[in-house]
Amino acid sequence: MVSRRIVTAIAAVTIVAGGGPEIVAAAGLDGIVASDDEARSAHEAAVLVAREMVTIREAGGFAAGSPMSALTDSLDGTIAAVDLADFDRLEHDGHDYLETMFDDGISFSRPVYEALEPLPRGDRSRLDQGRQLSIDGDGYLHAIDHLLHHGGRAPIRPRPGPPIEVTAAALTAFVERGELAPQSPGAPDPPGGPIDVPYGRDRHGDSAGFPTWAIVAIAAAAGVAGWAIASRRRSSPSPDHRASDLLDAGRSFAEVHTVHEVEAIAAERAMAITGAEAAVYVRVTDDGFERGRSIGLEHFDMSSVGSSVVARTVATGREIGVVANDPAIGERRSVLAAPIVAAGHAAGVIVLTRRPGRPFDQDEIDTFAALRPLVGAALAGAMSRELIHTEAYVDSLTGLANRRALDERLESVTGNVLVLMVDVDRFKLVNDVHGHQAGDVALRSVARTIEDAVGERGTAYRYGGEEFAIVLDSGDSAALGCVSERVRAAVEATPIEVDGTVLNLTVSIGTAWGDDPTDAIARADIALYEAKRSGRNRVVAAPGRLLEATRDELATS
Repeated sequence: MVSRRIVTAIAAVTIVAGGGPEIVAAAGLDGIVASDDEARSAHEAAVLVAREMVTIREAGGFAAGSPMSALTDSLDGTIAAVDLADFDRLEHDGHDYLETMFDDGISFSRPVYEALEPLPRGDRSRLDQGRQLSIDGDGYLHAIDHLLHHGGRAPIRPRPGPPIEVTAAALTAFVERGELAPQSPGAPDPPGGPIDVPYGRDRHGDSAGFPTWAIVAIAAAAGVAGWAIASRRRSSPSPDHRASDLLDAGRSFAEVHTVHEVEAIAAERAMAITGAEAAVYVRVTDDGFERGRSIGLEHFDMSSVGSSVVARTVATGREIGVVANDPAIGERRSVLAAPIVAAGHAAGVIVLTRRPGRPFDQDEIDTFAALRPLVGAALAGAMSRELIHTEAYVDSLTGLANRRALDERLESVTGNVLVLMVDVDRFKLVNDVHGHQAGDVALRSVARTIEDAVGERGTAYRYGGEEFAIVLDSGDSAALGCVSERVRAAVEATPIEVDGTVLNLTVSIGTAWGDDPTDAIARADIALYEAKRSGRNRVVAAPGRLLEATRDELATS
């Protein structure tokens, strides 16, 4: 363990005699300058990161002309790539370095954590296939900068990073002559540290997207959690592996994409790190509570949650550990509950239970508390991802999938595609007579009716204006006839009330099928115009044959 001494000052403080790391400050900001031993260890880790980068470049994982490629090109002849067969070993060495930092109580920056942890499964697969990785290579460059110049810590103030040539020269000087790069103060925060700006650009040019932000946030939270638990382990005789469990949890969260996946992993990981016998994730919504992932608590009574430990945890914002007969659980149990905060509000509660003779001790409560920021960061990322997906692929007025979603669906179709094009008859009159707000109400109602009529047979899309498209999952011309007539009849039979006025709308439908999606859409459109020309409120199949679907067909479909 390397000792450190903190010095605080208002103006800049420079060198203090002695061999250990020194703490300096500027404008009241504390910082740690690494000792020679600490800096040398960090330089060795920087070489590990650089070797990983060179290997990724050789495998085609970085875009040509990117800063990552520029750095690795500068290191040719200095740092050699490893065979992909040995890549796992390289990543294992990086993980060992992180564990050593944990054990010594040394904080490190988010990019360092991200660079030294194993690649996400998806990127590891891309590397084996010679494809470009999805991760942001800026993180690698920041990681090397922090390891070379700050002992692995984040700089006190976020900055773009030195020129590629300076970084390459520093790595070469260490590899060839053992020379250490000049050390600058690093942040003394727990693992995580300040968020960096994009490498080589100022903060105003930062346009990082969700995936990088989510992985970095989760990695940082995992670092904080691991640091806290590692610190506790040094003062406790318990030989458990909870710090490693939290790191594993951080990696798991970084690889999931949906809110429900995060909730499921949260319940599983909470059980694993506390030794609980059962768990349930309770979602906090605008309307109250919803049950999420449950493990061993199948009879958790959601109707009693308002008077249970769940509601008390949300109200206090803290972990609660009790031995009691909680109304939602229905029997005397040891209970531990903690709120999960995401995007600034309580998003859920994890409830853990086990036998009443085994109450949760303080060490387990602290470990559970350390898991919370990981879950919160993962949830926030998943929520952002789902919001982005919703905005990109869901029509904001009707809630149906939109034109972009339809186009992507048709691009992926193999075999025959079965299409219905649906248009609301005389819809312009609704807007002209009743106003556009009434038109919006009518469109939402028609969309719901169409979706209900289609059911699980296919997907309804808003194609544009008052026009909808439906793609069936399977079937033939008979299926097209039955579904299209079901949709037509459902809309006709569903009156719409708008400001005291009842609207009785109808739709015209054109259908087509074939192995060319573009052609099928075009022919269904032609059939739709034929349905309108021949009287509206009817179904026409391309190239113009009127379908007479019988009530018997509908009843047996």
